[in-house]
Amino acid sequence: MKTLIIYHSVDGICERMAKAIAKGAERNGEVVLKKVEEAKPDDLLDADVIILGAPCYFANMSWQMKKFIDDSVVHYGKLKGKKGGCFASSATLKDGKDAILALKVALEIHGMDVEEGPLAVAVPDEKLLQQCEEYGERITKG
Repeated sequence: MKTLIIYHSVDGICERMAKAIAKGAERNGEVVLKKVEEAKPDDLLDADVIILGAPCYFANMSWQMKKFIDDSVVHYGKLKGKKGGCFASSATLKDGKDAILALKVALEIHGMDVEEGPLAVAVPDEKLLQQCEEYGERITKG
């Protein structure tokens, strides 16, 4: 199983979460971890599991992640049936939940089966990073 984790991180929170998710996912196969600035829509085609993570701004994902998702329209219909996941960081619980929902809906529009992942409100502690690792392992099980 090949897992692709694409994340945007300004202050390192989503990066820490992405690395913890990758650690768990590695137990079930190959993992490719990319910053959104390095990712291309074509990267989505080779993955069995696609996980997106971004910080929350005004109850939505960062514009960098939104742009990546908008650019992924070139592969509309080609991701159907793949597993998807999403995670976010936010200053508030409500806004963070909204950002995760926006990420989830974007992947579902591509026809993916999506499982919501962790949300960091402020700086993630060891407990949250452990939850990220468990999420990575769980979502990538065959």
